[in-house]
Amino acid sequence: MSLLPSEASFAELVQECFAIYRARGVSLSALDTELVFAWAKADIPFEVIARGIRAAALKNSWDAVPGEGPLRSLSQARRQVRAEIQKYMKLSLGARTQTSAGHEKLASKRARRLGANIRRASKASPCLVGVLEALARAPVPRSLEACARHEDLALALALRVLPLQKRIELEKHARWEADQLHRSPSASRLQKIRFYRAVAVRSQFDLATFW
Repeated sequence: MSLLPSEASFAELVQECFAIYRARGVSLSALDTELVFAWAKADIPFEVIARGIRAAALKNSWDAVPGEGPLRSLSQARRQVRAEIQKYMKLSLGARTQTSAGHEKLASKRARRLGANIRRASKASPCLVGVLEALARAPVPRSLEACARHEDLALALALRVLPLQKRIELEKHARWEADQLHRSPSASRLQKIRFYRAVAVRSQFDLATFW
């Protein structure tokens, strides 16, 4: 959950999102600020931008120096954000409203892709079959926010099927990484922990391209 007030601007939301993944002591550069303004002018939902930033952070996390954060600038996320915007615009084209039909179609497509990738991974890790069964019983996401919760649920379930000692090990590592980057008062430590926990689970099941 964001620590910003409900009336926070688009730029404030993007800055907080970036703070979760950035390297220590790094703030928005002039180029980063231009990107934020361009995204805001395009009238793209914050959730779409946040997904692109998170995707870039996940991609960079495999090679990131421990404690330094996967992103040093928003520019590093430009490609992933552009890809998310293109997907959103394509699915929203022709929809009556971008906040209903377009979002629902995008969320449904992501949920199907999520299931397909877990099914693929379950061939090497049979314990993930239980995750598939649990997701099948969960409500189909109808919005971008619900889709994010659906994906978080998948990772939480994947973590739960691991042996207790392995879960403890991954949790300790996630908290250590989060504490290395917990410098900004506006950034949620809990969100950082969740991110690094997700990275650890993806790595454990070789899910670098999870969805």
